[in-house]
Amino acid sequence: MDLIFFVLLLFIGIIFTIIPRLFAFIYSHPWIALALIAIGIAASATSKQRKKTAFDRLIADNLPFLISFIAAHSDRKRDIVLNAKSTLQEHFEAVTVRRIMMLLKKCDESGVSDSEVKHACFNLASQLGYNSRYQLYDILQQILGTPTHDEQAALQRIAVLLNLTYTNTGNAYQSFYDFFNSFTGGAYSDYSGNSQQQQYRSQNIDYDPYKVLDLTKDASNDEIKKTYRRLCKQYHPDKTAGLPENERAEAEKKIREIIAAYDKIKQERPGL
Repeated sequence: MDLIFFVLLLFIGIIFTIIPRLFAFIYSHPWIALALIAIGIAASATSKQRKKTAFDRLIADNLPFLISFIAAHSDRKRDIVLNAKSTLQEHFEAVTVRRIMMLLKKCDESGVSDSEVKHACFNLASQLGYNSRYQLYDILQQILGTPTHDEQAALQRIAVLLNLTYTNTGNAYQSFYDFFNSFTGGAYSDYSGNSQQQQYRSQNIDYDPYKVLDLTKDASNDEIKKTYRRLCKQYHPDKTAGLPENERAEAEKKIREIIAAYDKIKQERPGL
């Protein structure tokens, strides 16, 4: 106890000795303070720009596959491509829109496989929060306007792959149940025999998200991030492509549970 008290007094003494001298030094050399402030502002701006660039690249490299997938299930493919350009211009900068449209053209020419769509959705779902994924879905819906039955089925498939199956209560955006109602035009049913609805319900029950990630609640933010990234790599579609169908389905279900758990933990930890 005496040692702790001594260390505390020593720490306080050092603080009260250094701080006045530091202020005196800055006061006599104001240009140093200005330089430090300028460096801080530049570093912050660089960090924000780096994050924005990474986000734009993520969208440009993956969203075209989703648009092309829907267009492939539509009899108004040309209209969808034209609507895509005008809609995207409302949400993204010109350079990002150009990149999206260039890749979209390639996708339309060569066609997109189911694995490519899964891969794109995995990239988006594993790196974007629930709200961002919901906004992407909303952009797809804007592109379509009033979807046909086949287009709606394609949208539903994308919704599942984007893991839009987690109730985000207390948020400005709709919960999944409201999303499901507006998506299908009917009320969500707990007792429905529809297998997809049962799949949605299974991911909205109460559960401990930390157990899904094999962590405890006292895990640090860094531990959570590292574990999440490791699990995303482990269940990445590229890693499971050669597995039997039933194992691929299990891996797909597992990654959706992992992403939903991470979303839930992020809600509890705003700084994560």
